[in-house]
Amino acid sequence: MSKKKIHKKSVILRILPLLFLWFLSCEKIEPHKIKNLNGNHIGVIGHGGMGFQSFSNQLPHNSFSSVVQTIEKLNADGVEVDVQLSRDGVLMLYHSELLESLTDCFSCVHESYAKDLLKCRYRNDFYANVFTNEKIISLEKVVNRFSQRTIKPLLFLDLKTFLPCETELTYEEYHQSIVNSLLELIEQYQGEDWIFVESWDIGLLKMLQVKNPSIKLKISNGEPESIYQAREHGFYGVVMEYQNITREEVGLAHSMGVRVSLYSPKSRRGIRKAIQKNPDYIQTDNVTLLQQFLD
Repeated sequence: MSKKKIHKKSVILRILPLLFLWFLSCEKIEPHKIKNLNGNHIGVIGHGGMGFQSFSNQLPHNSFSSVVQTIEKLNADGVEVDVQLSRDGVLMLYHSELLESLTDCFSCVHESYAKDLLKCRYRNDFYANVFTNEKIISLEKVVNRFSQRTIKPLLFLDLKTFLPCETELTYEEYHQSIVNSLLELIEQYQGEDWIFVESWDIGLLKMLQVKNPSIKLKISNGEPESIYQAREHGFYGVVMEYQNITREEVGLAHSMGVRVSLYSPKSRRGIRKAIQKNPDYIQTDNVTLLQQFLD
C-alpha cells in the first residue's frame, strides 16, 4: 500500500470519531433554550411504562414490570398509564376496550371482577416475548410501590371511560364510581402532588375538582381550544399529540398558566420537533432516546 493511501486512511480514521461526536452534539438540545412552566425542564414520561410491546420491548404496555423498570432502571421522571374500573370498583391498568385484544381473557374490564382481572395474562405477540408472564394489575399496586420513594415519580392517569360491553350501568353511574375510587386512592396515598388525572371528559374532571381541588387535572381531547377550556376551569394542563399544536400555541398555554403534555413522537426528527415546542412533559415510547436528546 502506498504512503499516500495509508495517510488518507489514517486521516479518515481520525475524522470518524470527531464526526460521531459532532452528530451527538447536534442531537442534544441545549437546556438553556427550553422555556416552560416546569422549571424549564421537560419531564420524560414513559408511555404505559416503556411503551407498546414490540420486538425491542419485551414488556406489555401497562404491565407492572414495564411501569416499574421505566422509573427504577431508566430513571424517567414519570409514567403514563391507562386506567379503567372493574365491576366491583377497583381501578385497573388496561388500555384496550376488550380483554381479548391483549390478554387471554374475554369481555371488558367494567364487566369483570378485580379478582378475575388479576389472573388475565398478557399475550406474547412477539417471538422475543415468549418468556414474559405479565398480568393485568391494579392501579394501587403501582401507587403503593411509588409512594415508598422519597422523591415520588410523576404518575399520569389516562382515564378510559368507555363502556364497550353491554351493561346496566349508565355513563353517569360509571363516572361517579371512577371518581369516588380515584379520590379515595389519591387521598389515601397523599398523591395530590405527584398523581395527575387526564380525561377528554371535562364534566368528569369537574366532578373530581369539586371534591378535591388539589388534584392536578388535564384535558386530553387533543384540540388546541382545550387550552382555553383548561384556563376557564382552572385545570392544571392539557394533553396533545405533538403534531396538533404549534410552538406558539404552547407558549400561549404557558402565558395562561396551563401546562402542556405532548405525546406520540417516535422518530428522532419527531422527538426533536416535540422538544422544540417547549412542552412541560413528553410522553414517549422511547425513554432513552428522549433522555439522550435532553442530555
